[in-house]
Amino acid sequence: MKTSKFIFLALIIIVLCSCKQEVKEINPVPLPESPPVMTVSESNQFYGEHTQEVMSNTVGRKLPPIMLIDTGGKQHLLPDLINNKSVILVSDAFCSFGAEGLTNDYPKALKKLSNEHPELNYDVICLLIKPNNDPEHPKYFERLKEEVKHHFPNYYIITEEQSSSINYLGGPTRYFVNHDAIVIDMGVGISVIEGRIYRVLLRNLKD
Repeated sequence: MKTSKFIFLALIIIVLCSCKQEVKEINPVPLPESPPVMTVSESNQFYGEHTQEVMSNTVGRKLPPIMLIDTGGKQHLLPDLINNKSVILVSDAFCSFGAEGLTNDYPKALKKLSNEHPELNYDVICLLIKPNNDPEHPKYFERLKEEVKHHFPNYYIITEEQSSSINYLGGPTRYFVNHDAIVIDMGVGISVIEGRIYRVLLRNLKD
């Protein structure tokens, strides 16, 4: 009788484990075509709804296996870089807010976090979006690389198409991921509120 109960419980455990759903990858959400004319209120609603859809298709999902290129020209799959709780910072060269975030706001906040919470264990990954063929953007991109390398020496380069596959919203977009490469939170932009970026980092990177 005891043996039968043990076998029955074992079968239940096997069934429950087999029913466990695998975490899906990020689902790319393209920006829908906007109306030709919008009021400020309509514009806020339009982009707000798009952001919410992006969030719901990104948070709780795995990073896709996009190929990155490091500063030495070596290729890496994005999920393979995740060995710890991490913050991923992504920006293009066209957005001035993105450059400001990667060269000022985030380096300052990360330095403060390191000084005040040395017990935290996390990695920082910086991704720069290389523009498609455009006569103007390459100059901005090269300048951004020069500025960023002082704060994130081991940055990686991705294409515009690859940035779409992780639902890049604008510069800078931040992703907090766990050690399983699952996005636990994301956000976009910088903040005029003193200390806000630091508090966001602390909230997501503490154990």
